[in-house]
Amino acid sequence: MNIRDLSPKIFLIFVIIIGAALVSFFIWHGMGGVFKMKKYDRNVWLASKSDVPNSEATTCLDRAEMAHDVVTNIIRPGMTRADVIHHLGEPAEKKKQKLMYYLGMCRLMSVDYDYIDINIDSRDRVMRAAIVNH
Repeated sequence: MNIRDLSPKIFLIFVIIIGAALVSFFIWHGMGGVFKMKKYDRNVWLASKSDVPNSEATTCLDRAEMAHDVVTNIIRPGMTRADVIHHLGEPAEKKKQKLMYYLGMCRLMSVDYDYIDINIDSRDRVMRAAIVNH
């Protein structure tokens, strides 16, 4: 067996490894990827604060890695608006019935920004929290 016989085999193995890595990455990303990497830490969350995005803000903030934990374990239906602000600080955007916390541009091949949207009812209590892209 000479080097010419090995070359196509090595190339094929290389292609298979790269393909498997890409498939794994897309599966990881599709299952929440960056949003599920860390548990909520209030100090890290507050230190990673950013206001409304601008045209140069194309990165994913550190707080995005905690987003899943925030919406599933920290911000619960029935919590008051004041409790939310205690945990997460002032939102990047505030509407009458919604608090919006900016996460950055985190989704693969997206041109929109990611947020945690927290819907508030007329009694100033949380109805729902979700990671959204807008």
